[in-house]
Amino acid sequence: MQQQLNIQYEREMQNYVKHRTMADYYTSEGLKQAAEQLRIAQVSYDLGEIGYIEFIQNMALAVQSKLAFLQVVQQLNESVIRLQFLKGN
Repeated sequence: MQQQLNIQYEREMQNYVKHRTMADYYTSEGLKQAAEQLRIAQVSYDLGEIGYIEFIQNMALAVQSKLAFLQVVQQLNESVIRLQFLKGN
């Protein structure tokens, strides 16, 4: 029983590290890129360099990046909860 708990804990720790790494990427680069993409899309649209469809497509890509970040944060939080449960906290 203890060995099985240790294996589960180790697997969950690997998930935690994976999600932490992804969250770190989004906070250091991914969200900044999404914000810049939104800014460029807005400026390009305002200047008439791109049409409405291209504007919406660029906005959708940036929003997808932000959504992916939120999903990673959720997965990270779930990993923390599972780790605490497995430790008995």
